[in-house]
Amino acid sequence: MSKIILPHGHIKRIAKELGYSERTVRNALNEITSSSVAKLIRAKALQDGGYEYEGKKGSSSDNKNK
Repeated sequence: MSKIILPHGHIKRIAKELGYSERTVRNALNEITSSSVAKLIRAKALQDGGYEYEGKKGSSSDNKNK
């Protein structure tokens, strides 16, 4: 799963421009949702300077309960 990383302030701006909540934008960027709206948000984020990031396997989030 890849996330889209954006410069500071871009989530709020994209939410306002597209008419969705910041939570909706964050969910789309983190691939929590995969609807047509999420795809639109992801495309806009990449167009506006965002980049895809795939975390390392075995990252700290995978090891929280160990």
